[in-house]
Amino acid sequence: METQIAVKFLGQTIPETGTIVLLAASKKKWGASLKKLDKQSGGHIGNAMSISSFEGGKSETIEIVSPANLKLSRLIILGLGDDTIDETSDWMKVGGRICGLVKGDPTGVVTVLVEDIGKDFAFSANDIAAIATGF
Repeated sequence: METQIAVKFLGQTIPETGTIVLLAASKKKWGASLKKLDKQSGGHIGNAMSISSFEGGKSETIEIVSPANLKLSRLIILGLGDDTIDETSDWMKVGGRICGLVKGDPTGVVTVLVEDIGKDFAFSANDIAAIATGF
């Protein structure tokens, strides 16, 4: 089965089922969706991140299967590091990394939630297009 990847932007609802990919910056800079999902999970997502020593470093990942108190199959968090990403080719690499993480996903549909993470990671339309091109 081929995996379909949907890219959603801040302000859209977070899917309740399936696989979600979120981006995080280093030093525990989280976007609104990650904060919301952590709260819904009763803090279990944050605990899993702490236990695994996930800090959001560049290309660092954590995969949480069937997160507590959520109906999601998987939650994948991809770290962006602490530097701003200015080059289109770097955003394409982020998209390629996401593609590699979700290839053959058993749910068949993966949602990538793209949202601003502090002042260092405010996404432009070109950034998002480059991420999608990397798929």
